[in-house]
Amino acid sequence: IGMLAVTNSFPNAFTNEDLRIFSIISRHSSIAINNTLLHKKIKELSITDGLTGLYVYRYFNDMLDKEILRSARYQQPFSLIMLDLDGFKEVNDSFGHLQGDTVLREVAQILKRVCREVDIVARYGGEEFTIILPATDMEGAYILADRIRMVIKNYAFGTKDNIISLTASMGVASYPESASTKIDLIKQVDRALYKVKADGRNGVCRALKET
Repeated sequence: IGMLAVTNSFPNAFTNEDLRIFSIISRHSSIAINNTLLHKKIKELSITDGLTGLYVYRYFNDMLDKEILRSARYQQPFSLIMLDLDGFKEVNDSFGHLQGDTVLREVAQILKRVCREVDIVARYGGEEFTIILPATDMEGAYILADRIRMVIKNYAFGTKDNIISLTASMGVASYPESASTKIDLIKQVDRALYKVKADGRNGVCRALKET
């Protein structure tokens, strides 16, 4: 995990005592590096979902607070997408929970592939996902959401023998256009999502402007 290099322009410059000291230094350095890597791994595990590898709800919640502060400070909008897989319970009922878990992992990979590195993709819970889109207005978020919808709709989940077709419903909201607080923003994007559900699923709906 590391290397310690010590040089001297003179031949046979180092004594056995020097080597003993260098060995002590290298061992302590190795422990320090290992502890740093372990701390980083523990931190990653605490903020990522074990099944999908996406961020967990708690991290999403914290980052939403930070994004609101950043957006207000720099007068830049940001947007939020909430996604729900349509009829996912039927996948578990028909193909089993192991296959359902595989589908969730594949959806997570689709979201990672389609979204930018700066976007914060999280598993909100169950088969619901959220995406924070920094410096993105409502129209930009809508375009991305519809692209995600099309990728999921055209993706062949499952196996060659048991192909699973899925669709997704999504709500899109923007700060500060849709809401001026975190709670209201989540409410607005949630309402937009369930309007899609009520209208027949497999669609994207913009949240209404805050009045």
